Amino acid sequence: RTICLGNPKQKLKDIYKAVEFAQKWSIKNIKSGIIIADHVKSVHDILRKKGFGKYLKHTLGHGVGTRIHESPKLSQKNRRMLKENMVVTIEPGLYINGLGGVRIEDMLIIKKKGSEVITK
Repeated sequence: RTICLGNPKQKLKDIYKAVEFAQKWSIKNIKSGIIIADHVKSVHDILRKKGFGKYLKHTLGHGVGTRIHESPKLSQKNRRMLKENMVVTIEPGLYINGLGGVRIEDMLIIKKKGSEVITK
């Protein structure tokens, strides 16, 4: 989760809103049968259109199983297809040197027609 000590600058508020929007869009649109790279590109395009593309520093998420970080890596290089019942994280983030950063993460189960968020 993201916390802020003190009053955040407007740019940090803008970053938070952009990351939150991108994460909600991702969760709403992810499902079994889609190509990972295409979904990640769509989420990152949301952040680029909001003017934050140069601050993208990591992938959208990763699989979770017997280890917390495992396949599939949710990156624009991964041409694998998401399959029903995969457990993945959706955690877009933006980081600006000297200012701060935002990452919002939830874990979900991929379903045939969507996903089920399993974090609260």
